Amino acid sequence: GLQFFTGWFDGDWDSESMRPFWDHLAKRRVSVWFTCVLGNPRQFVADAESLFVADYEKVIAWCKRYPDTDVVLTHGLPWRSWLQNENTSMGVVPEKLLQVFACPRVHLQLLIPLRLGDTFDFPFSQANGMLAQLAKSIGAERLLYGTDMPMLERYCTYSQSVTHIARYFDFLTPKERALVLGGNCRRLLDAADKALEAIRLPSSLSVSPPSLSEVSVQVRMPATVGQKVESLATPCLIVDLAALEANCKTMNEALRPFSNKGFVLRPHTKPHKSSKLASKQLQEHGSVAQGVCCQTVREVEAMVRGGILDALHTNIISDRSQADRLAQLSALHGAQVGTCVDSHEVLALLKEALAASPGSSFNIMLELGVACRTGIEPEATSTTVSLAKDIVATEGLRLRGLQVYHGVSQHLRTPAERRQAISEATSVAERHLAALREVNIPAAGAPALVVSGGGTGSFLNEAETGVFSELQCGSYIFNDADYARNKEQIPWQQSLFVMGTVIGSYTRPGVAGGPHCVVDVGLKTVAFDSGVPVPLSPSGSPMEYVNLGDEHGAIRPIPGERPLAVGTRLKLQPGHCDPTVNLHDFIIGIRGDIVETIFPVDARGY
Repeated sequence: GLQFFTGWFDGDWDSESMRPFWDHLAKRRVSVWFTCVLGNPRQFVADAESLFVADYEKVIAWCKRYPDTDVVLTHGLPWRSWLQNENTSMGVVPEKLLQVFACPRVHLQLLIPLRLGDTFDFPFSQANGMLAQLAKSIGAERLLYGTDMPMLERYCTYSQSVTHIARYFDFLTPKERALVLGGNCRRLLDAADKALEAIRLPSSLSVSPPSLSEVSVQVRMPATVGQKVESLATPCLIVDLAALEANCKTMNEALRPFSNKGFVLRPHTKPHKSSKLASKQLQEHGSVAQGVCCQTVREVEAMVRGGILDALHTNIISDRSQADRLAQLSALHGAQVGTCVDSHEVLALLKEALAASPGSSFNIMLELGVACRTGIEPEATSTTVSLAKDIVATEGLRLRGLQVYHGVSQHLRTPAERRQAISEATSVAERHLAALREVNIPAAGAPALVVSGGGTGSFLNEAETGVFSELQCGSYIFNDADYARNKEQIPWQQSLFVMGTVIGSYTRPGVAGGPHCVVDVGLKTVAFDSGVPVPLSPSGSPMEYVNLGDEHGAIRPIPGERPLAVGTRLKLQPGHCDPTVNLHDFIIGIRGDIVETIFPVDARGY
């Protein structure tokens, strides 16, 4: 977007000579953020409104000329004009200042004065009447929180300014508060991002990470839409969109026989950690999918802020701060946030977070320890019952079901091994469900408990049990070398690759033990926990990767063949897709030999 300070412009900012500039900007569909003259703070009444109105009328004319451009009026309205009672309270906004909002694409960034007459203090109740009027007149979908809401250079903390909206804007619904606190801004900036994808982006952009507690960092864009794949700077991470879409279609077809049983897919986002890619994934699955799974709190935050308001945290929180972060997503964004519990200690943290975030709620999954990770001991049905009773009795908590994820089974190589593992896990789930039924959980008339689990390697086994009702598959959209080692499984297409370039070609043995080439792909680019990556030769001949350190790898051809020449581009299949993605800021989406889109990996970290 463009922030334009009307009072700082030397001349008439809406003159004929400026029309080419504005016409060009409008064609780019970039939002314009007008900062109008608000007057001298020491001249509270006459100066503020008269100066503002002069600019304001120009803005109205501008908006009528460019009706398809999103506009934001920053820094609020000239609130000094309607102060009352010796500047200690606020009256109503004059109707003439609301005329510009007859233009449907005009938004307002909120601002209120702080400490008026030494009496204005948190929670700023003196301003709520004015703010309620703005919400009613303009609509919550056109109001934006701003750093000057209220003016933070005085006696208000950032947390208080956010809490003022989240807790004390009782004239707005939770969903509307979420729009004001970021949803509307995200919509405007996402629209600008989509418009920018149609043009050539600069090679370096200043990008603000999704976490509000972080500072801006310089992130180099790895590609531009329309760029040839052969010209990409390496190393980079690419996804073949046609293969990804085919994998989603294959999953839809595999689950079709179970559709009449209320069976749903809740795709896991931990392989890609991208809210933009998750949105595409859900679009490809349509009615087959419901919500998403996330393995870290950071992933839940990224998905919710990206507009996916149904997210299950398939993990156990580690401390109160994580519980608070989840609760705030529920309270501020109106999201359906789920998480797992396996002890009363963890449940206590979630209860404390609920109490600290009014309006928040959690969907709780009781995790059963059927594999090597966390979870209630398989024989400890009494623990499950005790936790369930506590959850049912706590306002703001909803017992959604059981998480029965058998991670080890995803990489058991034979169908018989996978089938046996899931059969044992299903027996554990049935024992715990029976124990809950004995104490009337769920109560008569209440929804049945969900049993959630399954992964890319085993999901058909869970689907066939008749006990599981939700699947948590994720890696199927990418595939990797380790999943490809499983026998007799669905033939997922490989869609995710690390692309590298040969930077040296040698006939001497060296550490590779024979003729080899060196590529710019090492430990910092691809994960090695499930084996080394598999290089895909441009000629189709088998090759072997040998790690040479952080930034380099050697590739040995089969005996009798020459190593690849310097400058050769090649793809490498990761051994494990999830941690490989976590090494990158972006996934470049390609179709054929052209870059079609770029997926930010906005959920890296914890």
